[in-house]
Amino acid sequence: DALLTLFWLIGVTNAFNLIDNMDGACAGVGTIAAASVAAIAWFAPAGPVAAGGWAAALAGALAGFLVFNFHPAKIFLGDSGSLFIGFLLAGLTPGVAIEAVGAPRSALVALPVLVLAVPIFDTSLVTIARRLSGRRASVGGTDHTAHRLVRLGFSETRAVLVLYALTSLAGAAAIAVYLVIPGA
Repeated sequence: DALLTLFWLIGVTNAFNLIDNMDGACAGVGTIAAASVAAIAWFAPAGPVAAGGWAAALAGALAGFLVFNFHPAKIFLGDSGSLFIGFLLAGLTPGVAIEAVGAPRSALVALPVLVLAVPIFDTSLVTIARRLSGRRASVGGTDHTAHRLVRLGFSETRAVLVLYALTSLAGAAAIAVYLVIPGA
């Protein structure tokens, strides 16, 4: 479990750094993911769990920041900001799942993965695509999900809104899974 936890923390932290490639992408996806975590915590049978308060605070802070970070951005997260968001969500998602779920181990894995599905997918896609083309995964590029949407004809704003919609669907799925878990 310790090795898996370390992989999760490093992977999700870096996934948010990688998704910070267009105005508002990281902050918006982080806002929605944090709000989803807060919602799951709110529905906990014993009442709201502690990690939910942190998630709600993060969602609020990111929503306030997003006003200035959405296209055309006036301020930016940078690596420090995106890594901080990723690290907090990497710690909060399993924290809420552990505190709020008195259910099978599969639910403890499903909730964090669903909530963070968009950054996980983007990072996996980029890593696999770069490896297959003989490039290092750590080298920058324009092969992220948002960039691919722009190449398909979406504006940058619409591409980011698609990421928001997908994150919202994944967050809603996580909440739905949590609400139908037997014994939760």
